[in-house]
Amino acid sequence: MDFSPFQNKEGVGAPAAQIARVQYSNPGAQALAQAQGETGVVIAKGAMALKDQVEQTQVLAANNMYNKLMSEGTFELMQKKEEGALNITEDYDKLQKKTMDAVFAKYKGVLRYGAGARAFNEFTERDNVTRRTNVMRYQQEQLEAYKNTQYKNAVDVCLDNVLEYGGNDAAIDMAINRGEALVRGMYGAYGEERVKNETEMIARQAVGQAMSLAMQTADFKRMDEISNKYGKYMDPNQRTAALGAVRKHAKQEMEFNEAQTAIKELGIEASRDAVKAWVQKNIHGNTQSTDGLHAFYEQTKGAEYQLGAPLNGANGKYDCGSWVRQATELYGLYLSSRCADDQYVELKEMGRAFSDPKDLRDGDLVFWTKTGGEEGQYGISHVGIYNAKTGKVMQSGLSGVAEIDVDYYPVVGFGRGVMETPPPEMEIEEQTDKIFGTLQKQLAVRDREDDRLYNQTLNAMLDLQSDGAFHTVGEYQAIATSIAGDNPRVISKAMNHALKMGRSDQAYADQQQEKEERRQLRAMQAQTLGEFGFFLYKEDFARKLQNGTMKDNDVLEYLTINPQLTEKQKKDLLDMAKDYRNGEGLFAYDLNAVKGAVKNRFPGMNTGDFDASYAIAQNSVNQRIRDYRLKNDGQEPTQAQVITWATEDITAESYSSGGFFGGTSVEFNRAQLYDRGIESLVKKPDGTYLVTLTNGRGAFTKQAEEVTKGLADGKNGYDIVFDK
Repeated sequence: MDFSPFQNKEGVGAPAAQIARVQYSNPGAQALAQAQGETGVVIAKGAMALKDQVEQTQVLAANNMYNKLMSEGTFELMQKKEEGALNITEDYDKLQKKTMDAVFAKYKGVLRYGAGARAFNEFTERDNVTRRTNVMRYQQEQLEAYKNTQYKNAVDVCLDNVLEYGGNDAAIDMAINRGEALVRGMYGAYGEERVKNETEMIARQAVGQAMSLAMQTADFKRMDEISNKYGKYMDPNQRTAALGAVRKHAKQEMEFNEAQTAIKELGIEASRDAVKAWVQKNIHGNTQSTDGLHAFYEQTKGAEYQLGAPLNGANGKYDCGSWVRQATELYGLYLSSRCADDQYVELKEMGRAFSDPKDLRDGDLVFWTKTGGEEGQYGISHVGIYNAKTGKVMQSGLSGVAEIDVDYYPVVGFGRGVMETPPPEMEIEEQTDKIFGTLQKQLAVRDREDDRLYNQTLNAMLDLQSDGAFHTVGEYQAIATSIAGDNPRVISKAMNHALKMGRSDQAYADQQQEKEERRQLRAMQAQTLGEFGFFLYKEDFARKLQNGTMKDNDVLEYLTINPQLTEKQKKDLLDMAKDYRNGEGLFAYDLNAVKGAVKNRFPGMNTGDFDASYAIAQNSVNQRIRDYRLKNDGQEPTQAQVITWATEDITAESYSSGGFFGGTSVEFNRAQLYDRGIESLVKKPDGTYLVTLTNGRGAFTKQAEEVTKGLADGKNGYDIVFDK
């Protein structure tokens, strides 16, 4: 700061002022005296000027010291954040006093009086006002930040409690109520609109967390409950996804239950024609009678309304969706969700929605809006069932279970309760495929379990046989009973095999009762002819595998009824059976011999791509070779035929689901499909695909999009067919 205007202006008296009255008559002396007096004045004035400069310099130094200490101290204070900054104005006042004390202590001689002191005091006062104002402003900002942090932490605790208590209704309600209290404390001064918006934001977060938890645990019942009770707080996309999952699960569950009913009525080995006839009879599930509906209304009339009441009305209370869902089941309409708006969506997807009230029939559903809490894409908030006898609508509303007029609220649309028109053929075929597929899947599981149990029984019999002793039929049958006694399909086969093994043991034992000489002779003959005899035995075994007279399940049985075979010989034969299944060893075909000829069929394919495709084709081509051997009594196919098969299996084909937007299109060759467990893939005239699985697991009709998307997603044939 420039302190020059505040220089010291005080006057200094002349040294010779008191001798002016002395009289000298000597003019020379008088002139000398006058000259000496003027010199003294000049010296005095110079001394005062020097003093002013020193004082100004010291005041500037004091000012610099003040600036440095205050700047450093204020900077340090304003590094504090939120809670740490709540008292920095008070700390600033202490800093300012401490600084002034330090400056005055050092420069007290020049800061007590004079123009420099006045300038310093004026500067520090102005500086203090400015700095203190900035500190106060910063403190207020940090106070707001601290409040926001504490508010956010409190809200986070509310939301964490939702997950801690499993996302139940009590946890959600507690979070919403506590959230509203927090909002009023934080934003009460901003008005009710702000309070409402902030409260709804917390509610959406709380409900969203509960729904996410339900979706993660696949709790479809809970997903439906949350969507019904707290739908107004939910993100529309999340709600749509949740209810879509609920509908899909309910549909799968219904289809499974239908399949179980069909199995119970038809048996697990029912033919597709039998399943189709059953579907034609039961597909709608409608009783064509609404008597049960009206009886249910009379039974529940006057019951109290409760949003989110138990779905089965266990506490004697209902909301609109739970009452309608329970009532419609009485005449065969099974709705996936209790949410009114989603019930309308489901009926639209089923082709049961209509809009003309003149078309209303007994048991039809009526959907309203503008009753409060409108939800979903259609804004539906209430649902009831039309009573043709009274012309009114049965429903569970704020006044309990009662009848109201059709136009009591604005109507969104209607849904057909009981269908009278027969279903289209395509729907019958699709339903037949689904139920028959379930039957086939369960049949395959049963057969695999039967095979496992039978093989377990045979292995136990083999273990008994290999102990070196001879055993009776009863001993072998005891093993069969202990393992497979509860399975009528397996026990009969096992008992027959036990009979064979027991008789074989007995025959062999009888042979041992021959004279010692004869046994020795036979032993010598066996030793002489053993290797050759086993060679012939192996040739016969291989022939039986190739011509199909011996299946996989027959191998163990074949070995157990030949006790003269050593354990090593039995192992050799089991290894041969394994080689046959895998196309290895004796049954291997040298595909490398035809690789060059096959590659010539693909001149445009680079070597790397061809080698990869040819490697994949090994399995499918070997299967063709094995099938050829079976059909031709073990005869080998020609080399030309093998080349043709390999060429066909490597040649790619396109498969598309079509559709308005193009659908999914994929390109696969037969070898790649076989590698996925698909024997063949044929597009039917109606646009669906007939999927034939490998290993004789059946052929199934699937929608084109299911097939192409499944292939694109890397699924195998089994998962595509059975929606895994």
